[in-house]
Amino acid sequence: MISTPNERELVDEEEHVYRPCPTRIALVCAVIRRKWTDREYRKRSVHPTRRWTVPTVAVDLDRVEISAE
Repeated sequence: MISTPNERELVDEEEHVYRPCPTRIALVCAVIRRKWTDREYRKRSVHPTRRWTVPTVAVDLDRVEISAE
């Protein structure tokens, strides 16, 4: 229920607001994303990629048997 004149004015103004359809929004977003670098895409990605690191292995040299072959 509208209780104040200010609220009534806002409701009237909303009728004249441009609201793009979902297809238009997707199209404009795609155009913007095409300009992104790979780094920008990774930064904004919902599923960020992990940086690759060198695998490490712990070795106890006191228990290792070295063959003379």
